[in-house]
Amino acid sequence: MISLPIRGVAQSLRDACNSDLLSKPVNVSTMHRWRLKGLRGVKLETWLIAGRRGTTEEALRHFLEKTAGANDARPSRRSVEFGANEAAKAELRKLGVGHQAQPRS
Repeated sequence: MISLPIRGVAQSLRDACNSDLLSKPVNVSTMHRWRLKGLRGVKLETWLIAGRRGTTEEALRHFLEKTAGANDARPSRRSVEFGANEAAKAELRKLGVGHQAQPRS
């Protein structure tokens, strides 16, 4: 039998959905998405115990802290796209290409 160290009290993903660490309860499918795909490059650590998927408060706390920190370090997609758009417009203006208002007669 293989014994893996589990720090903290193991709980089912369904029970973890209602954790006090979360600002509001989440659906169990959200927990599965966090463990499989992750959020902002961080995956929720889980274990398969007696055929049931589980996690701990410590693993959930670690996940939430890491995802909150990852959000601060990475600019939003919209701001990156806006910056690229503005850079492209500036390059076109420098080349003399683009819409310029024509005086009305």
